[in-house]
Amino acid sequence: MLVSFLQEVREMNDKTNKFVKVMLSIVTVAPVIAAMVFTILFTFVLKSRPEERILHSATTFLLWMFATLFYIMMIACFKNKKRRTVSIVGMIICVALAILVTPLDRYVALCFSKSHVGSYILAAVLLVTYLVVTIKSLK
Repeated sequence: MLVSFLQEVREMNDKTNKFVKVMLSIVTVAPVIAAMVFTILFTFVLKSRPEERILHSATTFLLWMFATLFYIMMIACFKNKKRRTVSIVGMIICVALAILVTPLDRYVALCFSKSHVGSYILAAVLLVTYLVVTIKSLK
């Protein structure tokens, strides 16, 4: 799907192509900026329950970033009804999950309290997937 997405990006009109490229650039830089902000927050402000807070922020942030990527794909593949529909469904799922786990207490109850390992794996898989998709999108 990513290869066909990249082909469609090349076939877009100039205005849409410019918007998609700018959005992909922003989405690529956002994790670095977020990491700096989270580091400052966790170092100076949010000192209680750091393990839970770090995993919660990473998971929620990545879900929002995936929703943004699906939005970009929806715009880039607007003429292809199947890809547009898949992008809309993916975006809705990511937004719903991000809203569901946004309160820290709910995240802890759903993901963290049963197994710490599951939270680490989820955050790592989301991060690696996000990095692979954004890096390949920029090439």
